[in-house]
Amino acid sequence: MLARFLVLRWFLRLFCWASLLLRVSRLELNLLPSHPDGSGGLENGHREFLPMIIAFSSIVSALFAEELVAGTMAFGEMELILFVMIVVGIVMFVGPVMVFAPRLKSARL
Repeated sequence: MLARFLVLRWFLRLFCWASLLLRVSRLELNLLPSHPDGSGGLENGHREFLPMIIAFSSIVSALFAEELVAGTMAFGEMELILFVMIVVGIVMFVGPVMVFAPRLKSARL
């Protein structure tokens, strides 16, 4: 029960973070293309979700390993599931930061 609560809390944090980034992206920002982080000064905000990415991928890989050892799933059957998990991971963790892409492109130009 506690583990489910912790997972839901992380997803709530991710949702709050995405909504905050969406609101901040609508502000008139002064992005510096020459900033040392290489992303106009926006780099440091998304690193706190690294433990969630590691936990998410560890759970998925453990489930795959269990299915392979038990013989209930062949290795070829995992391709679609793995593809979907990668796409979900990219949308969940890279998607919120991508709201700044148009502003960063205009700052670079």
